[in-house]
Amino acid sequence: MAVISDIIEGCEAVIGKSGWEITRTFIVSELKAAGSAMLYEAVNTTGIPKYGDAHPAITTAYCRELRPQMLTHNSVKIVALYREYDINANYEYSVMSTAQEVETTFHFNASDESTTAISNKVVYQYPADYPNPDYRNQTARKILKSPIWIWQPVISISRFELYTIKADIQSGFNRGLPLSYVNSYEVFSMRAAHYTGHINKKNWLLKPQAAAGSWMCSGLTAVKQPDNITFKVSYEFKLNPLGWNKELAFIDSNSGEIPSDITETGKYKVRTALYADFNDLELT
Repeated sequence: MAVISDIIEGCEAVIGKSGWEITRTFIVSELKAAGSAMLYEAVNTTGIPKYGDAHPAITTAYCRELRPQMLTHNSVKIVALYREYDINANYEYSVMSTAQEVETTFHFNASDESTTAISNKVVYQYPADYPNPDYRNQTARKILKSPIWIWQPVISISRFELYTIKADIQSGFNRGLPLSYVNSYEVFSMRAAHYTGHINKKNWLLKPQAAAGSWMCSGLTAVKQPDNITFKVSYEFKLNPLGWNKELAFIDSNSGEIPSDITETGKYKVRTALYADFNDLELT
């Protein structure tokens, strides 16, 4: 039976921008296999850490590499390298913009030169023989509804992810777990459910100047890479400078239109999307 010695002498650590990087050294002796097969036997001996295992003392650091080296005809030295979670690995940024057609209503105001010109073009004089006598010979200025184009930026961010993030805590997954050791389908499907179609709850660190409720997460995709431990995750966000709200307004039952002299008391905005904290996606 193989014997394991956990060697303390010579172990080293580095504390850098991404946190701890620390090694552990093991000597596995009394191995039975011959040649290079002895490396396989040593790495798979009970008591040797597996890829993704947490460090016994620094539990936020996980085993990322095992380096076996033959010492004698029946013993192998194994160096286990642990690294802490790094949220800033392998970013790919792309920015594009689109234009969305939205409908707005012009309210005529004689003091506004731009709308006065439009007002003169939509005046209608009812004829003397108009079927409804109440409208005969009357001048009508209708409210003009016209589609306009507004600039709506779209930001797409892709990155390679190895571990769960803060956003996954609400789904029951601790931050920093290797995605290869959890149900990755559940992680990403729950993350999509919590963020897709949601708007930023507060100022977003990626766009600090953006007001709450102005950005919407419009898409999230995750694709497993050939190494079976890395996922390429893409996020898409849309900015609506008018806010993601629907405006309700009083309708004149006689004309079926919004009155041209309506004030703010005759309108009410309704939020149409749920809030989410985009900062928890750690896209900074």
